[in-house]
Amino acid sequence: MWLCKVTVFHTLIKMSATTKVSIVLIGEFNPDNFLPKKLAESGVISKKSAESASIIALLPGQTTQVNLGWAELAALKTKLQVSCVEAPYIRICDLVMKALSDLSPRSTVSQFGINVEFNYDFGNFADRNDFGCRIAPPEAWGAWGQMLRASMTGEERGTSLQGGAISVHMRKPFVADEGVTGWLDVMVTRSVEHRTGITISTNHHHQMLSLDPDVEEERKSLSDEETTSILLRALSSRFEKSIEEAISIFEGVIR
Repeated sequence: MWLCKVTVFHTLIKMSATTKVSIVLIGEFNPDNFLPKKLAESGVISKKSAESASIIALLPGQTTQVNLGWAELAALKTKLQVSCVEAPYIRICDLVMKALSDLSPRSTVSQFGINVEFNYDFGNFADRNDFGCRIAPPEAWGAWGQMLRASMTGEERGTSLQGGAISVHMRKPFVADEGVTGWLDVMVTRSVEHRTGITISTNHHHQMLSLDPDVEEERKSLSDEETTSILLRALSSRFEKSIEEAISIFEGVIR
């Protein structure tokens, strides 16, 4: 049985930020196996959780979307996603591991992502604009950048006419154990929750493909079962570390 180690996970220090964590797996799944009743019968969730769960969307053989109270689960034939907004986040990793090993062992996984989303409210436009200028300096845009800067400090500040950064996207590829590769993407965008806020999202993508498309890799000969096993081990061992890294990035950017 694949089971994540249960530990006490620290919550975000900055109280003006909200956090959402999700696991997204791409592969082959049977959506019917992820109904609350079946999850409870296999011991993936408690009977009490199954009884209190609500069905968001259900199309037999095609889609199962469920609200478990502490988490949301969406299962399609080629995608499985589990998310939560309250710590301990390790619970969603445990759910995925138990479900795929005990309930749906014929499922295959070809890639997965550990995603963390922070919504942070600066509380005022001046601080939010200072942050935007720090990560995307208007001065880098010449004369037009001067217009952007002026819109952040003059009469247009905080109005629909204010200019500035809409999004910043950074990526760092990696190579891990057992031939796992991928990248960590970090995106900064304007928040849809707070007028004076931002959203920082991380996508920690894992796969069994070469980062160099010109390199022929032996890993391509791995069976679906072998690929799934390797990737689930990676998810189990890297989940908490990925969230810790995301929080460290968030706190470093906000500083």
